[in-house]
Amino acid sequence: MLSDNKRFYIITGKGGVGKTALSLALTQYLRSQGIKANYLNFTTAALERPKSDIQEVLQAKKMNVPFTALNLLDCASGYVAKKLKSQTIAKWVVKTPFFKALISMIPGFNYTIYLGQALEMLKEDPEQVFVLDSPSSGHALTMLEATKNFGEIFQSGLLFEDTQKMLSLLYSDHFTQINILTLPILMAVNEAMELKESLNNIAPVSTEVFCNNSFAGLKGVDDLELPEFLTKKLKTEQHIQDEFGQDIKSFVPHSLSNVDEQIIKDLIPFMDKLV
Repeated sequence: MLSDNKRFYIITGKGGVGKTALSLALTQYLRSQGIKANYLNFTTAALERPKSDIQEVLQAKKMNVPFTALNLLDCASGYVAKKLKSQTIAKWVVKTPFFKALISMIPGFNYTIYLGQALEMLKEDPEQVFVLDSPSSGHALTMLEATKNFGEIFQSGLLFEDTQKMLSLLYSDHFTQINILTLPILMAVNEAMELKESLNNIAPVSTEVFCNNSFAGLKGVDDLELPEFLTKKLKTEQHIQDEFGQDIKSFVPHSLSNVDEQIIKDLIPFMDKLV
């Protein structure tokens, strides 16, 4: 249902679980439902690296998926310019050694800048929806935790006010959805559940766990004679379903293709569960 969509989807999880493919698939699914969705990428934690060489951005271009790639230098410069009312001074400020040191010294400061820019863009365009291909689990947790901590550290002033506005929008009703992606492996699922608990402790938003690359979800798999390692994999998945089934929102089937574009197309029919 169109009315069920959020404004900001955060796809997170350990490296290698398929965050980028699923983020692109979810973006395509939302657009097929008439929603103005963009794949969102925080291109890098460094100030100078250009967004044109980011693999995920290149893949989005190749798939013709509308995307927004935020560069830290541009985001920081834009924020400072609004406060100082001068783009020229802002560009000078963010290139100073002091500002670069500030980015490096304060945990999560860079992601707070990114998040602030993304939320500002969503506020300016009420029809826009972002699907964030989040950094790995630890960074996603840092991003949300740092934003909350900034609100507690700065008890007054512009930074405090801006942080409170960010949190108010981020945590507003029906705005943010955090989807934790994992593989159907016991250790990975346990880690995903721990991440969900940590996120729930700092972010009062809807958070769900999804198992990606599930062989049990393939049609006709029960009728096949499988090699021993796949039989063991199916048993592990069944064990995960028995133990964690009520805490896992959905199992996303494995794609039999080894071509990125086809894998993303194969994922799209299952993206309604992530909305």
